[in-house]
Amino acid sequence: SSVTTVFADDLIVDKNSRSQYQTDNFLRFDPFNLNNQINDRNGFLTPDTIDLSNKAVTLGSAFTQEARIFSDQRGVIYQDVIGYLPPGENILSSQWSPFIRTYDYGKSIVYGFGDGSNLYNIIVKDVISTPGWYHVAATFDGNNYKLFVNGSEVNNSSVAAGKSPINTPVKSIGTKFQGKIDEVRMWNVARTESEINNDMNKRLTGSETNLVAYYPMDVNGDYQLIDLSPNQNHGTIKNVDVMQRFSSNDCSAPDGTESCPYPTINSALDDAQPGDR
Repeated sequence: SSVTTVFADDLIVDKNSRSQYQTDNFLRFDPFNLNNQINDRNGFLTPDTIDLSNKAVTLGSAFTQEARIFSDQRGVIYQDVIGYLPPGENILSSQWSPFIRTYDYGKSIVYGFGDGSNLYNIIVKDVISTPGWYHVAATFDGNNYKLFVNGSEVNNSSVAAGKSPINTPVKSIGTKFQGKIDEVRMWNVARTESEINNDMNKRLTGSETNLVAYYPMDVNGDYQLIDLSPNQNHGTIKNVDVMQRFSSNDCSAPDGTESCPYPTINSALDDAQPGDR
């Protein structure tokens, strides 16, 4: 037998512990290029994005967009979770597809769309108080444009009542985003609060009624992000890191202890705080 002495700020990494965990993929977006150099030292641009332009979904007069996000709460003021603005257009353009963005360095949420003449842009401040994983969803039924955070309605606006989004496809995930994104879903119907709550913490099959795009962050043999919906619009991964979340019945997540060690260096570094070893 052996005795292991562990200091309070020691984090244990044991690659052999992988077998004790179930895994779930997520995406990590950062401001570095493939050579690990900062893409823009002022933080205004990041090369990381998921390109969905092959068969990108165009959302109509009723829709839902969902994602699970973890903002690093630094970098650029606005960070795009889901949405697309054609090149050359400014941030207040009426050409925006339906979108969800973070604002104020990840503490607030902006959602909206353009109709070709106007931009309907709704800011909901300070709904993300501390860094962590949050589920966000925006629903539009033709009149009410609602925002849900962790399954609870936090805003309902009629600013876009009677309007329909311009036919700009939703061509990207994570443009200018810094942090993590998982479980991106788009529907061609406005989902209810109970429907969002019932499904937000579980994996879908991809065959759900009205589901038009679903990215659980799985990767195929061509290193494309798999769209499990019938549309099969697999995404092109541009500089984004595909990471894994680990969990088991005994460990909701690795914490660096002997019973729940980190199975990879990356998973440890993701959680490490100043002073940890």
